[in-house]
Amino acid sequence: MFPEARIALKELRETEVNLRIMRHVNYGSEQRDKLHEENIELIKILVTIIKNRQNKQE
Repeated sequence: MFPEARIALKELRETEVNLRIMRHVNYGSEQRDKLHEENIELIKILVTIIKNRQNKQE
């Protein structure tokens, strides 16, 4: 349905996994934690956009 949005969501989720791994091995600094928080917010925004588009099509 929305291939661009779904691809972006997949990439954000992969980034979240990578940031979690980096936190687990204590790689990086406070910036990593800020990036992780921002990444989660972007995931929430994109999920909302996808759900709204799906609801409009129904």
